[in-house]
Amino acid sequence: AQISGLAAAVLSAPLTPFTVVAATGQNTSTIDLSARLAEYQEQDDVYSDLFTDLIYVQASKGSTLEETCNGTILLSSQYPVSTKLMPGPYFFSTNGSVYQAYRLYDDPQSAFTTGLVQVDGDSFEEVSASSFTAQAEAAVPVPSRLYFHKSSCKPLSGVRVAVKDIYHVKGVKTGAASRAYYELYPPRNESAPSVRRLIDAGAVIVGKAKTSQFANGENPTADWIEVLAPFNPRGDGWQYPSSSSAGSGVAIASYDWLDYAIGTDTSGSMRFPAAYNGVFGARQSHGGITTDGLVPVSTSLDTLGVFTRSAADHEAFLHTWYGKNTYTSYPDFPRKIYRITNSTIGGFPVTVTAAQAVYNAFIEKLAGFLAANVTDLDPTALWRAQSPVPEQELLVYTNMSYLAVAWYEQVQLLQVPFFADWAAYKNSAATPALNPKARASFAYGNDNVTEARYREALAIKANFTSWWSEAVNPADAGGRTCSEAIYVYPTGAKGAPTYRDTYLSAPNVVVNWQVSHAAVYAGLPDYAVPVGQVEYLSRLTGVNETLPVSISIGAGRGCDWMLSKLMTALEAAGVTSPVQTGEVAFL
Repeated sequence: AQISGLAAAVLSAPLTPFTVVAATGQNTSTIDLSARLAEYQEQDDVYSDLFTDLIYVQASKGSTLEETCNGTILLSSQYPVSTKLMPGPYFFSTNGSVYQAYRLYDDPQSAFTTGLVQVDGDSFEEVSASSFTAQAEAAVPVPSRLYFHKSSCKPLSGVRVAVKDIYHVKGVKTGAASRAYYELYPPRNESAPSVRRLIDAGAVIVGKAKTSQFANGENPTADWIEVLAPFNPRGDGWQYPSSSSAGSGVAIASYDWLDYAIGTDTSGSMRFPAAYNGVFGARQSHGGITTDGLVPVSTSLDTLGVFTRSAADHEAFLHTWYGKNTYTSYPDFPRKIYRITNSTIGGFPVTVTAAQAVYNAFIEKLAGFLAANVTDLDPTALWRAQSPVPEQELLVYTNMSYLAVAWYEQVQLLQVPFFADWAAYKNSAATPALNPKARASFAYGNDNVTEARYREALAIKANFTSWWSEAVNPADAGGRTCSEAIYVYPTGAKGAPTYRDTYLSAPNVVVNWQVSHAAVYAGLPDYAVPVGQVEYLSRLTGVNETLPVSISIGAGRGCDWMLSKLMTALEAAGVTSPVQTGEVAFL
């Protein structure tokens, strides 16, 4: 029989559902069929009673099976097929074809642009199906989990992954939240190397997750014009989902049927969606995996990351995706914790008392787990004391340098070729329509950043990197751990609601230095971790709702495995916990 994907299932003949049960090497007369099918029902969200009327038992030649009244039993020795079928639900047609079963899931949180199904080896197709709900969002197809078995060669076999819509996927158009970009460029001939690595490890790419336009930071009411901003599932459902990997963060916070979602971080687009949506996500050390095959913001700053609902899942996925040998492992953890102070740059304290209490409790537990000392650190004061540029304050010295690097590179790498291709496509001098934030960003890069200013900004970045690496995250002299210290600071909502329906002014591209930029400038790993939750009175629902409280933990460059190992150890010790999907992150 022919085995094919959903996209090949042209319904020229009626389809009949059936279930494959593996019994090779067993005495099939002793199979407890009811128990086996009950296991399938428990393990798989695609399998259902629909598939139980007809059972196909793959058994050794010559096996027999006693008659059952539960359905029709076929033995593979009597009815062979050309390809071995994995256990699970299938359809067959009268023309002799056999098809895998997919379940179409609704996307009520509007996290996806499209569902995908793999066809012809490593190529994909968009699924031309939409939700049955009034919103008619994308419908996301997932294959049966019973088809897949993990191995050392396929450690991600069967895990379902959503991909941010700036990653190129073979056979599929990349939209990057731009109607013009989607219209202009054809389906991609190759997947990004980072996506290819996941496919080779057995991952199932189930859909493209929404991004803000060209991965620029956008606010729902002001900036998301061509694509509707995803809906954060936490609290009253109208909270800020963050940007730009918002779709990926929302998807993991919303859907149990999804295992992982990948995104990117240029200046916070992994950490902030993780924090606001109450999931795990990190900015990895810059350069750990190639960013080729993505719509670029800044090759000097872009990094790739994954959203998960547990620290253990995060570590396991990264080891496969990045490669276990990408970073060095160490036997010990740091014994020094810097608590970042100065709220004007994103440090402690926070304004919501209940959230501050959550932070205090976590830092106390973290210090106890590490047997570490906690020291308050204001980076602006440290800069004054140990500055390589004593004549300038930290915020003055770094002012606008991030924008000079990011927007200069985005203009050169994206806007210039995009506009040229669009003009050729239209056979005119027309420029493509853009969201307000993309217009402002491109304008800033074109009007304010010369190549000389760009080179100056790169030098500022290099000076900051050297200073931070020596003053805050020096390497451990004894070599027992990766860096002497970790630093912590509050991130995300910090206990205060941020409603998606708030009218805002026109985009402002001015970005003053914040502590979250330390990882951006210095290429450090920085991990957003949900550590608790607080209640707030929703102005929309009129009742108390719940917001996640998240903290960021940073370490020295290349200390990614130390940091992810620490997060998993904290989870195993009960200092942190996995989160659930839906309105409330923690029960």
